[in-house]
Amino acid sequence: MARPSKLQIDKDRIPDEEIAPADEVFLSTKEIKQRYSNPSDMTLARWIKDPKTRFPPPVKFGRHNRWPLSRQLRYERERLAQANEKPPGVDAPDG
Repeated sequence: MARPSKLQIDKDRIPDEEIAPADEVFLSTKEIKQRYSNPSDMTLARWIKDPKTRFPPPVKFGRHNRWPLSRQLRYERERLAQANEKPPGVDAPDG
């Protein structure tokens, strides 16, 4: 039996709606670091592995990591929405 290609393996792990269209913009590791205040490689790895942060993992192109911009924008919108939510048990200040 033939061994599946790397692309097939990754496609099987990523839901169809997550697969980038042909016109997707991909960010390099350097661009990701600039976007998020220059975290270390170890910090990026921790963000990706930590289920609490839900940081989008990169897509592999050979030995290169690339992050689809659409996933980063969705992540940022979700984080902003979380930051704007009122914590449980906290009332709005009287005005």
